[in-house]
Amino acid sequence: DTGNAYKIYGFLAGNAGLKPFYSPASPAIQVEYWVKRGKPSILFLINHSYHIVKTAMMGEKIWGRPRVDGDMLIMPPKSAAVLELS
Repeated sequence: DTGNAYKIYGFLAGNAGLKPFYSPASPAIQVEYWVKRGKPSILFLINHSYHIVKTAMMGEKIWGRPRVDGDMLIMPPKSAAVLELS
């Protein structure tokens, strides 16, 4: 179970003044992004779990199996998505 470790690291980061650009709804989702002119422009999300996970949608999906449902991105097991930020 990664739930408690995930919460502890989030707590420690917050106390250290670190705030991630994007925090996924599940610790199973890896987040990477490319920066253009000092601001994130491309967001990569990878679901490492064997379960469907949902997370907040941001920008426009430009690649990947996950589907968009309103303001949520629904990620199948072991899937990835690339989002373009405006």
